[in-house]
Amino acid sequence: MRHKATRHVIDFCVEQHVGNLFIGNPHGVRQESRGRHHNQRTAQWEYGKDIAYLTHKAKQARIACFTGSERGTSSRCPRCGHRHKPKNRNWVCRACGFTGHRDLVGSVNMHLDAFGTRLKFPRSFTWSEPK
Repeated sequence: MRHKATRHVIDFCVEQHVGNLFIGNPHGVRQESRGRHHNQRTAQWEYGKDIAYLTHKAKQARIACFTGSERGTSSRCPRCGHRHKPKNRNWVCRACGFTGHRDLVGSVNMHLDAFGTRLKFPRSFTWSEPK
């Protein structure tokens, strides 16, 4: 199952012409106590193997792959750096008035953390899921 799932992810990345793959480290999720069932699922999750398989298969597909922390990327304004916890899917900065989709805010901030360069925030995006 693990091989099949990671192959599915890499095939999707190849179809979408992805050149760099950022794999977030879910360690923080594992540390939070969210109830008995959640705790049991996360305790049994061998995410290190998932990361290793994705990294190996990405390398074979000539996709640059690296891991890092996603912590704080969805709560930081990509324009001014102000931090606050978003309440819904739309992110609104209380300091500068910037607005955008929360997932896009997180991905733009991850790019800044990973590469050290700011991206221009996209006006719109198309969500696509693997088939």
